[in-house]
Amino acid sequence: MKYLNKIYGAHYCVKRRKVEQKSRMKKYERRS
Repeated sequence: MKYLNKIYGAHYCVKRRKVEQKSRMKKYERRS
């Protein structure tokens, strides 16, 4: 279970990072 949880955690982190990048891009678009 620990191993599977580790993989899921890493995948979740990557997903979260992509979402954060998208929100940042939107903020930059509003500024410019």
